[in-house]
Parts: sequence; structure tokens; C-alpha cells
Amino acid sequence: ENVHLLQAWAVLEVRTGSYLKAKELIESAVEKDPSHGPSWTAYAVIEERQNNIDRARRIFEAGIKNAPYHGPLYRSYAEMEAGQGHYEQARELFEKGIDNDPFHAQLFHAYAEMEARLVNMPALQKLDARARELFSEDVAVRQAQRILAEKHRRWAQNSLQAIRGVGSTSYDFDTLGSVELVGSTSSLLGDDQEDSHGLGML
Repeated sequence: ENVHLLQAWAVLEVRTGSYLKAKELIESAVEKDPSHGPSWTAYAVIEERQNNIDRARRIFEAGIKNAPYHGPLYRSYAEMEAGQGHYEQARELFEKGIDNDPFHAQLFHAYAEMEARLVNMPALQKLDARARELFSEDVAVRQAQRILAEKHRRWAQNSLQAIRGVGSTSYDFDTLGSVELVGSTSSLLGDDQEDSHGLGML
């Protein structure tokens, strides 16, 4: 079984409220490919949604150990900690994420959103300066990444439709080709609106 399909299937099970089945599927995904960051992110977010915060932390930590350069893992983990009121831990995670995946723009976006909620203007100004310096010089790279992301998105959509046997779905697909449920508090996959904080399976 393909790890991407297992992840997509798990998201569908979450959508129907079948958390036990979703966990079985996502556990199979991380066993088949421990380096697949989107599956780890999805796994942790499933636990977070069930308010199993300590277990979600352990899964995030395992995911980071196995997929240390997957920015959405840090982002979703940091957002969870911020949601628990643990802002210093969230900052540490955002910073580690930026160190390991500096071109994951949504790390900066989520980090800035947190600081904005805290009315931390000095931190916002520093983040803005860092983001401008980093992204303004890499237009060509970002354009290439966006083209590749669209190819992944289309592949994921076709795969999910094959599973469901239908011509359309109400899901959004993030830039890494994983499925995200729109409107969740943390994302497994996300980027731009291409990354809409959800069970993202980036």
C-alpha cells in the first residue's frame, strides 16, 4: 500500500469520525515510511483533536526525529503548544522549524500570528525583517517549488478520487500532495491557503 494513500484514507476516516480506523491507517503509514513527515503530522493532529495532548507531543517528537526537515511538523507542534498557552515552547519549535526548513513560509506566518495575538510588536518586526531577507532573494526557487507543489496537488487529488470512486471531493490538498481537512486548528500539510491548517497530510 502506498503511504500517501494510507494517509489520505486516514483523513477520510477522521472526517467520518472513525478515529480508531484512522489511527490504524496512519500507524501503518509511519511504519512503512518513518521518514514521511506528513504522516507523522497527521498522526499527531489526530491525537490532538481527541485532546490526547501528551500522546500528540510524543508523536510530534518522533516525527521530528525521523523527518527533521519537514517544516509542517514544527508548525503544527508549535501551534498546539501555543493553543495550550505554552508560548515559550511554541517559539522554540518555530525557531527550530525555521532552522531546519527555512523556506516553509507558513512557519513564519503561523509564528507571526501567534506573536500578533500576544501583541508582541518587537517580535513581529524581527520576523518580518527575517522573512523579507530570506524570501525576497529566492523568487526563482519559490516559483519552481510552486510548480512542483501543483503537480503534487493534482496527483493527490487523482489518488483520493480513485479511492473514493467519485469525481470530486470537498477536501483541499496542500502543497506536498497530502490531504487536509479545512478548518482544523493545526495542519498536517499546509502552505499559503495551500496550507489551510488542517489534518494536512503534507
